[in-house]
Amino acid sequence: MNRWWGAFALAGLCVVIGEFRAGVAPLAWAAYVAWLVGVRAAPNDRRALLVLPAAILAFTVATAKILTAPMPLVFALAYGLPIGLTRGLALVADRVVGKTLPASVRPLVFATAASGLDILQHTCTPLGSWGGLGNAFVHEPALVQATAFIGADGLGFVGYLAAASVAGLLEAQPGSRRAGAWALLPIAVAYVAGALRLGVALERTGETVRVAAVDTDATFAGHPLPSDSEVEALDRVLTRRIAEAAAAGARLVVTTEASTLVRPAHLAAFEARMRELARTERVDLVVGYVMPTSTTPLHYANRYLFVRADGSIAHTYTKRQPVPLEPAEVGGRPSPVVQTPYGRVGGAICYDYDAPDFARDHGRRGVDLVVLPASDWRGIDPLHAEMATLRAAENGHAVVRATRFGRHLIADGYGIVRAQHSHFEGAPTVLLADVPTRGVRTVYTRIAGVLRLALGVLALGLLALSARRARPRRPPDTTRPASAG
Repeated sequence: MNRWWGAFALAGLCVVIGEFRAGVAPLAWAAYVAWLVGVRAAPNDRRALLVLPAAILAFTVATAKILTAPMPLVFALAYGLPIGLTRGLALVADRVVGKTLPASVRPLVFATAASGLDILQHTCTPLGSWGGLGNAFVHEPALVQATAFIGADGLGFVGYLAAASVAGLLEAQPGSRRAGAWALLPIAVAYVAGALRLGVALERTGETVRVAAVDTDATFAGHPLPSDSEVEALDRVLTRRIAEAAAAGARLVVTTEASTLVRPAHLAAFEARMRELARTERVDLVVGYVMPTSTTPLHYANRYLFVRADGSIAHTYTKRQPVPLEPAEVGGRPSPVVQTPYGRVGGAICYDYDAPDFARDHGRRGVDLVVLPASDWRGIDPLHAEMATLRAAENGHAVVRATRFGRHLIADGYGIVRAQHSHFEGAPTVLLADVPTRGVRTVYTRIAGVLRLALGVLALGLLALSARRARPRRPPDTTRPASAG
């Protein structure tokens, strides 16, 4: 087997094993080393372009790992194709642009292209941050803390830069050792800065508030919708669990996404019951529900209701970013920030928080805690919940993620998990934790736009340098007589 084909095969295997469900994070990173070695070793540009279908295939198979019931297999291609395509395009950029540059500069090409495409994906498409290399470091506490300075996108840039550096070292080209030395430096800096911040986080003291994530017995996922009597039974269980959380000292109780179903004709009665429940139990209450707006075809509003402990309704929020193919209304505005005795509280629903910019808006608005009703499935437990810890660390706010068919997770403003429990592990149905009442203001929240601007300037600079070096040099003019010496 030719070297470049072997590298492609190894990279694909690393993607399948390293990404998404039961992923092995070092292999998710090592895949890019193998991809780069293969792309650079391909005998010509046409064969190097085969990295595009190879990456699409690898990410499609990796995505298929997470598609447990009730998710259709079509999602594997719906996500694998664009994610694989963006990774492949970054690799093609390394081949086309990088080969014209010195080995000491070349690692920047792949890192810039891959990071830029990650940002375009989660800002311009409904795919969110899925597939971004920053997610692979969610189990590295120090690197999670580094996102407070550079965000998950910046962490991905550092990882891509390191992969390109190692690929250059394996090629042993002139200048590759020097490139390897300085390109690996950012990862060392990220580790040190993150470790120092982690030390501060572990020593932090201050006022806390007890919060709760409450599970539901609701299992509907389309037709058939539950009958009125079945909804009443669900609501009785939900009410009992909310009361249990309140009795355990929770001041804020969050239920899951779609924890109940509310028909339009019953909305006023539902709100009245939740107001009375919040007032009786003396808790702030966030209840996720779906309200069918049509049944043929099925279409619904995916919302949560925020009720204050005095029984007044703070607001109703509609999910802004439904999952692709989800037959849900698209919310038109971010959730209002609620001022409470335990800080400023913002909110989102599940897939909303796969977009880093959505969470950064909470950071800019000085939010201390985010309520996050969610609904997952077995294949993305625990990864999807863990991705929310990156949003918490990036922007310095606590997160209460109550998850149907997934992992309840409560994290503080450093992204440190205070409590977690999976729906698939059985009881308990109420998860409690104490989180700080004040968030942490982060560097990333303030400078994320500057970082993106710098990435854009770097990309333009690399393209200009590449064009200059690729331009044929004019031969010396031999028709003019030499000057007398």
